[in-house]
Amino acid sequence: MTRSARAIIGGAPLAALVLVASAASGNQALASDCAGGFKDIYNPGDLVCATGDVDYKPAGKICNEAYIHVVPKGNPNPFAKLPGFTPKYVIGCSVGGAFFDEKIWLPPTKPGTWELVIDEFPFGGAFDPTRDARSGAFIVRDVPVVMSVDVAAIKDDAKKGLAAAQGIYQLTRLLTALDALSTAADWGAAFGIWGAAAAIGLAVYCDVTGADCPTSYDSAVITMGNKILLGMSDSLSRKYGALIADPPDSKFLEIVPPSLADAIALGAPWAPRAAAEPPRRQTAIAQLVAIQSASWGAIVSAVEKLQGAKIANSNLGMLLQAEKLAALVSLASEAGDRMITEITAFEAWLSGAGVLDKGVDPTAVKGALDSVAASGFSKTDEAKLRSFGLTDADLATVKAQMAKLTVPPSLSYKAVLDGLRASYAHLQPALTNLAKQAEAIRSDSASKTFRPQPVAKLTLPTSAKVGTAASLSASATSWDTAATFTFDWDADMDGAFDDGKGATLAFVPKAPGKTLVAVRATDAAGRIDVVWGTVDVTSVNEPPTITGWAPKDPAPFAKVGDKTSFHVDATDPDGDALTYAWNVDGKAAGAGADFSFAMADEDPHRVSVVVSDGNATSPDATLTFVVRAARWAPIIGPDGDAGTTDASTSDAAADAPAPDAGGVDAAGTDATTSPSDAASPAESSGCGCSTPGSHAPPSALAALAAIVVVALRRKRRAA
Repeated sequence: MTRSARAIIGGAPLAALVLVASAASGNQALASDCAGGFKDIYNPGDLVCATGDVDYKPAGKICNEAYIHVVPKGNPNPFAKLPGFTPKYVIGCSVGGAFFDEKIWLPPTKPGTWELVIDEFPFGGAFDPTRDARSGAFIVRDVPVVMSVDVAAIKDDAKKGLAAAQGIYQLTRLLTALDALSTAADWGAAFGIWGAAAAIGLAVYCDVTGADCPTSYDSAVITMGNKILLGMSDSLSRKYGALIADPPDSKFLEIVPPSLADAIALGAPWAPRAAAEPPRRQTAIAQLVAIQSASWGAIVSAVEKLQGAKIANSNLGMLLQAEKLAALVSLASEAGDRMITEITAFEAWLSGAGVLDKGVDPTAVKGALDSVAASGFSKTDEAKLRSFGLTDADLATVKAQMAKLTVPPSLSYKAVLDGLRASYAHLQPALTNLAKQAEAIRSDSASKTFRPQPVAKLTLPTSAKVGTAASLSASATSWDTAATFTFDWDADMDGAFDDGKGATLAFVPKAPGKTLVAVRATDAAGRIDVVWGTVDVTSVNEPPTITGWAPKDPAPFAKVGDKTSFHVDATDPDGDALTYAWNVDGKAAGAGADFSFAMADEDPHRVSVVVSDGNATSPDATLTFVVRAARWAPIIGPDGDAGTTDASTSDAAADAPAPDAGGVDAAGTDATTSPSDAASPAESSGCGCSTPGSHAPPSALAALAAIVVVALRRKRRAA
């Protein structure tokens, strides 16, 4: 018995019903028929889906996420597992954390009365009624099993999806490590090497809480896209892994284009915040990884629909899906090949800067982790962390997270780039194989079927500029030469064709890089075709660059009542007039290149400046300081920390750091960097990377930050 969602709320779609329900209650999951309607009675050969909403968003993620269990109704153990059943991982990216028709239980299902349990927080452990929920009772009838799907094909398909997601995950892991290395280079120049254990601890804290840490003015933005992609691919991997299998899709006449919806929700497309080589390359690589991720997501759907068409013996379905599969493979390959080009160029720049082969000794990093695991933080390290505002609870969380970290065998720029290149090389054979299979199926099916669907064509300019309208055009043909068509555009690739209508579109790009667009052609009978392509977008206005700041110490100490004077120097490649806006703990506090902050108490305070050129097409430059209470300075001492007793004391770059767990250079020797070896603010590229002849290669702190960012998102309990 199927209860139609339209019947329940007078014709409103299933999505509307879920959103209305989610506004009225917390977590919920209702059994559905996998086709837009609810269902509460099944046969053993049916597939069980679920629709509902979840409220918990894990740290570092943009979407709400949870596990769904199927348990006997009324069972006192809400997480009672059925033999052979694996809890399914759902991602609620719609309004209110809504999800729709997630495949929950594959046939054969067992007769009985069951209910759905949402395991929302903390993905395991005891049932928490304030977070978790029991809902969605349904019945599986005791009748003979009539298999409606091919389970063997389902499991094979799931493996493909999982392999794709894991491949993307590897790419983004390496990108994130690369950005952490470059970010930490600025820390090493400004702070000196101030202790491996404390460095890891602060990085963990900032990553978990999202707090601003004193880094180079644009490094946080450079890392943002890659951290986001890492989290997104991690979610994809969990979804495929927990689902175990996706069934062939019977809706094989529908076309699923690539969608950047998740990446867009997380801030894509990304623009570099500095007119310099490293952020340009890093941002371009992040954008290309996003396109690959979108391609693989649509490839999985196309494979499912292709399998469904084969089961139904539909030559038309196989023709349509084979065509789109080939186009998706081409898109993924093009983005991957372009990524290799960007990697090669970035590698050449790093080599010229003399930092490509520079790294740190992983044994020093492991030694710091082992020391904390065995005996906790030293008094000095704990003081360093508390000076940034960490509480007892924060320290406990940080220590627990550090215990989960692992140290990779090599920590250098070259190792990161080699791994990134190898990850794509691992995917290339699969893409080549898919392309061959798709062409064979397309060729065979084309000779056996009549095609009523239109064939759409997209004409794109070879290049475009940020903020400047570019003309896109679409056309379509059909077996009916008199057919007319309507065209709908998805210019932001959020999955919705709501960005324009008509055969032409004035497209205004928002960020540089390879940009994906799509158009949908519909004939008078409602038959559709969807095509997509990419446009190479360049900048028309470069962002401002912060070239110097004072104090040089990004985390100075101050006594209560003392004033700390700040100054920032900036330039604009285009000669635009610049404005300066200062904020204290997120609130507007002043304007101009100079700013004075009076320490009101002994809490740490974050002082940031935003430099704008007034042009909407270029990002602003941001620099963050943390003013810490002077009472911590005597405890921390002159061990290479950025600490001074007051704002007038010489900056930390001039302090020779004493050897400690993190006080090693690339060769593993004691780090005793002098001011002449370190970068001055004026010399810094502002991108978190070394420039030729300007300063020493990244310190051990680089490796520590890399480990933290990479490992933190990998440790949740498996289903």
